[in-house]
Amino acid sequence: MGAPKIMDPSRKPRRTPGPEPAASGFLHEWTGGWALGLVVAVFAAIRLACVFNDLWLDEIWSLRLAQAITSPLQIFTGNTYDNNHPLNTLFLYWMLPFDAGWAYRLFSWFTGAATVWLAGMIGRRQFALLHPQESADRVDAAGLLTAIIAGGSYLFILCSSEARGYAPAVCFSLLAFYALLRAPGRPWSA
Repeated sequence: MGAPKIMDPSRKPRRTPGPEPAASGFLHEWTGGWALGLVVAVFAAIRLACVFNDLWLDEIWSLRLAQAITSPLQIFTGNTYDNNHPLNTLFLYWMLPFDAGWAYRLFSWFTGAATVWLAGMIGRRQFALLHPQESADRVDAAGLLTAIIAGGSYLFILCSSEARGYAPAVCFSLLAFYALLRAPGRPWSA
């Protein structure tokens, strides 16, 4: 028996990300986009059903702020109200000729549906990084479960059915987190 190796405390071990999950197994072949796509489609339909109702007062206020703007640049420079979510206000500004309230909610609906997809992709990648020895079926199941939990969240459904900036904020935050998760393998993506 040799002497135990004592690690120098000043040297920290390098953590490398786990390998990509193996592309094998029944669930992995079925989820080659189909299962996650089905989950996203179901929750996108639920969100779409919530879009067709009356505008809330804060949505009307956002719409009035967008109507008062004479140039898209004013959204970023002149509109200092706390109700101004710049991307959402820019979308409202472009959609102003429409009379239907649901048309103003399309950006939030789209980013809300994208949030479900991103949550599934993040859940899959996180599980694969934390449990590199697990099978592809379990990795895919973790991603699907994460997408179902995010898709069924009342708060996420509410945010993606209003013409406000919360759904885009959540979507782009998850997109940034997903890019960071992919960064060790693809530095250009971050």
